[in-house]
Amino acid sequence: LDCHSPAARAHAIDLGIAMQLTNIARDVLEDAQMGRRYIPGDWVGGATPDDIRAAAQDPSAPPAEAVTVAVGRLLDLAEAFYASGASGYPFLPWRAHLSIAVAARVYRQIGVQLRGAGLAWHQGRQVTSKATKLRCSLVALASFRRRIGSGRTAHDPQLHTALRGLPYVA
Repeated sequence: LDCHSPAARAHAIDLGIAMQLTNIARDVLEDAQMGRRYIPGDWVGGATPDDIRAAAQDPSAPPAEAVTVAVGRLLDLAEAFYASGASGYPFLPWRAHLSIAVAARVYRQIGVQLRGAGLAWHQGRQVTSKATKLRCSLVALASFRRRIGSGRTAHDPQLHTALRGLPYVA
């Protein structure tokens, strides 16, 4: 990406976290069908992948409600990381800025749609249409405003509290 600013790294990490949280929220049922659960166990009362698969058949049952709340928590958390990731765009060269901003907008839209569908994780994977991707691309163009003036926002170190001691984390 031709970005050599150490200050950009924390924002890049955050964007990656945001996208992964969105991925986890989007794929709850698909992952459970493959015997996996990435949502923290204490968020879902220790529900196993089998429990989650069964809960998908009755979305009003307590295990399903716990998963729905957990999906909402994941998406809420992702929003904080998307915001920090977007604050890192001005560190990037123009073309990289645009491509990363478009990718982030399109991926974030998955969570927006999931929330708009009432966090209905049990109905399967959310996808974005070509028209939605185009709209997200146009919205991403607005992120160039951050390049005007100082445009660079300091990273919130609290976002990395749980990451302390890992490579590239200050």
